[in-house]
Amino acid sequence: MSAHGSDSGAGCVGSYVAVHIACYIETLYLSHNFSLRANNTKTYPKFQFGKKKLRSSAGICEKMFSSWKVLKKLVTRGLIVTGYLGYTGCVIHCAQEYIADVVICQGPSMEPTLYSNDIMITEHISILRRNINKGDIIICRSPSNPKEFICKRVKGVPGDKIRKGFSSTVVPRGHVWLEGDNKNNSTDSRSYGPVPIGLLRSRAVCRIYPFEKAKMFSNS
Repeated sequence: MSAHGSDSGAGCVGSYVAVHIACYIETLYLSHNFSLRANNTKTYPKFQFGKKKLRSSAGICEKMFSSWKVLKKLVTRGLIVTGYLGYTGCVIHCAQEYIADVVICQGPSMEPTLYSNDIMITEHISILRRNINKGDIIICRSPSNPKEFICKRVKGVPGDKIRKGFSSTVVPRGHVWLEGDNKNNSTDSRSYGPVPIGLLRSRAVCRIYPFEKAKMFSNS
């Protein structure tokens, strides 16, 4: 039994030492953990704040960059559309000024050849080349009102003698003599004399409306 008694005393001493060592290790661990937590409380908020600041700055830069990209796309598309519209407008303007045009007639001065609301196609090339012949139906600015366009027939070219009542008039160079087909209801060269060629705009080619009266015009 004594042997068992001595073994119990040694176990108690060993247990006592082990408990002290465990307490010492636990104390070291707790003190070390506390120091880590203390250090973390000092540095972690600063580090976390800096990280948030970096993230917020990066987000702002990304939003600004995406907004700039959208604005750049809108401006680019706007410039492209404006360019196409400008180009189309220039083409249409040049075509109407130098190639062909559509004209709607108003008034009785060209009856029975043309009536009010008749629509015809006119061309500008003959006028630009000064290729004007007697019998042509032309569109020109009114000598008495330059804001108004008139439709008349060429009755005389430079050098022609035009009888006017009991007298005659020679069409001077650079002018034409214009008269309406409805002589009883037309204000023309019989009133304001020869018309400068510079006022001529276009020559009538054909009537396209009314459709049943569509036809090409001749020099008669």
